[in-house]
Amino acid sequence: MVDRLPGPAWAYFLTWGVATYFLISAVQWLAGTYPPGAFSRVHAFGAFLTPYAIALIHYLDRSAAAAMKRFRPALRGDDSLAARLTYLLTTLPAQLALAVSLIVMVGGTAIAGGASYLLRPAGASATSVGDALGQGFVALFQIGPTPVSYAVTFAVLVLNWWVGGTLALHTVRRLALVARIYKRHTTVDVLKQGPLYALSRLTSQTTIGAVLLVYGLASIPVYVSQPLGALTVAAIILLAVASFALPLVGVHNVLAGEKERLLEGIADRLHTAGDELHRRIDAGKYQGMDELNKALAGLAIERNMIAAMPTWPWQPETLRTLLIALLLPLAVWLTQYILQKVLG
Repeated sequence: MVDRLPGPAWAYFLTWGVATYFLISAVQWLAGTYPPGAFSRVHAFGAFLTPYAIALIHYLDRSAAAAMKRFRPALRGDDSLAARLTYLLTTLPAQLALAVSLIVMVGGTAIAGGASYLLRPAGASATSVGDALGQGFVALFQIGPTPVSYAVTFAVLVLNWWVGGTLALHTVRRLALVARIYKRHTTVDVLKQGPLYALSRLTSQTTIGAVLLVYGLASIPVYVSQPLGALTVAAIILLAVASFALPLVGVHNVLAGEKERLLEGIADRLHTAGDELHRRIDAGKYQGMDELNKALAGLAIERNMIAAMPTWPWQPETLRTLLIALLLPLAVWLTQYILQKVLG
């Protein structure tokens, strides 16, 4: 839908995030949360989360379609199967997406409410549970205690949970689909692994997109220092690692099996050629030995070449990029945690 509009798609998502950020900031200025012209990292994360999640889904859908085109030579099936798999990778079932988003929205809102109650200021007077929730809500999301502030913050929070549920479903479903494609619809050729890299790049892009959320959370020490924030970071990292690794385990096993089969075939031929060499030597028949030696050398070269073939469907630079993306936010969070403990 965004592709039909003039200009680059990212500009629309960026404008959405900036507009939401200014709306939240303006509401907090009026509420006296912080002075006019000041901004909050906490509110920036909340403002940009929804457009970022939708932009990520949009980008990954385009990447999935391109990846399937590059993967086509390794696909065991006709063009109709390729079109069907591309559709599944780029489309979410409407009813399933609605149900999951509702569940995540309700569950996330309940968790936020529980966290708000637990984080209410110590010693603050509260005549009811509602008052305690309100006080905790103000402390957790760093907002002013005004009706407009409550309403805008709650609306942004609910929308974030809704879209977050859609993104989680998008990631988990794609994880399962890629695993199924590798397991059921892949023609494995250890000498032609190029097409296999296409889907591994797609899973790595999904992982990096999820890890960027961790970057955002890690930039807010007040959030990640709370149990809710720590659990959120852990869940995102777990999902990010799984989205990259799990779909590729199956094809690794298939590649390893094919590699072993080829090596066993070469070993059988080496035994046959070796037996022939020994027979000729024992019989003193040295005519044609040069051709036999060349055959043995050729088999040895082939064996070494097959043995050196990788069995994981990713290129080294893909794995390096992924590891950097995963470890850097952990290092940032750990550094912030240590500094908080040391400096108070």
